Amino acid sequence: FFASVQADACIASPAHVKAAEFFAPAVEAEFAFVLKTPLPARRDSYRRDSYRREEVAAAIGAVCPVIEICDNRFSDWRAASLHEIVADNGFFGALVTGAKETQWRTADLAGLEVVMKLEGKERGRGSCGSVLGDPVDSVVWIANALSAEGLGLTAGQLVPIGTWTGLHFIDAPAEVHADFGPLGTVEISFG
Repeated sequence: FFASVQADACIASPAHVKAAEFFAPAVEAEFAFVLKTPLPARRDSYRRDSYRREEVAAAIGAVCPVIEICDNRFSDWRAASLHEIVADNGFFGALVTGAKETQWRTADLAGLEVVMKLEGKERGRGSCGSVLGDPVDSVVWIANALSAEGLGLTAGQLVPIGTWTGLHFIDAPAEVHADFGPLGTVEISFG
């Protein structure tokens, strides 16, 4: 399944957010791709392989490091059904974005290691290749999944691809720092 990312829920790093604005905030580090051209639904949208990797990669204008602030409204999120999670917009709360990198094709995104720290202590480390493989394949999947539903992606849209540093719940106040190496850092201060 997939969740929607609303423009007003995107915040530039370094971000200062009020934890009280969320029900059960948690964080995870990942990449988000920025589209420079749209990937609309296609007539053959019933096919799950309508978009190929080459044309999706050509539609990507940049990659940026992000920390997703996950949130949910359940008393016990582990007991929630898939339908309830989808109705809750996939645990999405907000997206804190780092600097856009337009030369993303020359970066080893699959091998790039990310380190996430909460209050100065390492809480997650990894590379997306070990979990997701080629990160562009995630955008190919979402473009095809949306197209199969008669939906598309628009130019300028951010497409987060999923985490490989794990989900970490926040007790405010808290400082969160994710180091993406050559792609820079993303920081959140929860008050």
